[in-house]
Amino acid sequence: MSQGWSFQTNLGLKVCVHLEALFSIKINITMQQKTIWIIYMIFGISLNSCKKNCYDCGPYTTGSYYIKNEQSSNIKLIFYRNNETGFKKEIILLSGNEKKPFLYFSTGKPPISILSSDYKLYDSLKVFSSSDDLITTFKKEVCGINNILCLKDYTKTKEEIVKNGTKNIDYEITLK
Repeated sequence: MSQGWSFQTNLGLKVCVHLEALFSIKINITMQQKTIWIIYMIFGISLNSCKKNCYDCGPYTTGSYYIKNEQSSNIKLIFYRNNETGFKKEIILLSGNEKKPFLYFSTGKPPISILSSDYKLYDSLKVFSSSDDLITTFKKEVCGINNILCLKDYTKTKEEIVKNGTKNIDYEITLK
């Protein structure tokens, strides 16, 4: 049998309090406080454990994709949308024997491209000589022919592991 107290409020309500009820309420309040404290502690640790631009955040992977012009003359790359029937979107110039970064990625972040729009939006590319003669055309969906638009066609040229197991990888595609 539980021990308790009862009293009546000014509004005429009768309140009965049992010792068991107080004990249960106290436990619930204590558990709720511990849960809230743990949530704030985890949130605080996650904010302070990894500073912006730090190298102590654990291993991650970065990759850089380069386009290399192996010709001695300048070339012009024109990226198109809508299968060449749409508007011209981007032009990249490469001097003779120049190597230019095309795309950069890092784990957990969207890729950064030399192009003003996402490189995946372009569906074709034409390569012109310095005298505006067409050298070649690439379609996005055709890989295996040294296609700048197809990341599978790039060759890994460097892979190194730096601080905390972070991996840096360079890829390159060469236009001959």
